[in-house]
Amino acid sequence: MSTSTDPILDTTATFDSVTFDCWGTLIYEVDGSAGKRARAAIFAEAAQHYGRDIDEAEAAAILARGWDRHWAFAAQGRVTDSFDMATWALQALDLDRPERRWKLGHTLGSASLQQEIVPLAGAAETLEALARQGTRIALICDTGFSPGYVVREILDRHGLLKHLEVQIFSNETGIPKPNIRAFHSALSALGVDPCKSAHVGDRLATDILGGQRVGMSTIRIKEQLDDPADLPDANHVVHDHLELQTLLGLR
Repeated sequence: MSTSTDPILDTTATFDSVTFDCWGTLIYEVDGSAGKRARAAIFAEAAQHYGRDIDEAEAAAILARGWDRHWAFAAQGRVTDSFDMATWALQALDLDRPERRWKLGHTLGSASLQQEIVPLAGAAETLEALARQGTRIALICDTGFSPGYVVREILDRHGLLKHLEVQIFSNETGIPKPNIRAFHSALSALGVDPCKSAHVGDRLATDILGGQRVGMSTIRIKEQLDDPADLPDANHVVHDHLELQTLLGLR
């Protein structure tokens, strides 16, 4: 379990900049299994097109193994994306060819555009209020199946992208959280000092550890994920964006 308790939210904190994680912090998938089902159908259809008749259950199992491999690499500080997972899936069926990797990787990566992905309640209001008072805002997002260009489109659909002056995606930089270079990339682009900045995220091992390492204040939001990892907790813990707005003095 994390090692600190939730703070009393009666003292506001003021920062020159606030950086945000993406998934589980600004947006989330309404049906967490919908994306898995869609990608299983995509892979099963691709395999059949290339001469291997598999059902969606087998396709899902192969993709799940790739997803586990993705997280294992992430724990080592290595970035993988939908094209890597497409390669691993095709290799599992001895179907791997360069042109197939590209086509399947792109299709798997774009599947999120067809899913119901929405902002956390109050997320848009948080960004709008920060922007209105002149606080600099950036996104620091580790990617998986959904690459940066897909996530940008999702954020733009909901009016969030316009407030994120800088967007750092691991599949574009090759640097995942908690590597301090991911955080420095955002802060340098904003031209702000880490000690005058806060990072908001939901995962202790990536968001909170990375923010702490670079000298930022950290805020853990737990509405979608109350991370049980046995790691030092954030400076502040909030349940949702309403509490976050109170903490940041936005309401």
